[in-house]
Amino acid sequence: MMKVDQQTKMSRYKVQGEYTYKVFKIVKADNEEQAKVIAQDNEPLCEWETIEQDSYSESVKNVVKVCI
Repeated sequence: MMKVDQQTKMSRYKVQGEYTYKVFKIVKADNEEQAKVIAQDNEPLCEWETIEQDSYSESVKNVVKVCI
């Protein structure tokens, strides 16, 4: 008697989501707009060194059935 693989009967889904961390960087500037430009000019936010502890969050945004 052959065993049937239960996974072959399941549908496939593409699940998309996002994850975030709150980061900050201290810069010297004349105003808020200049501070944003200076902070982002040298490196993207994902490379900033300071990450607020316990600020990680996740969320699932979309689920789509995949046809193969």
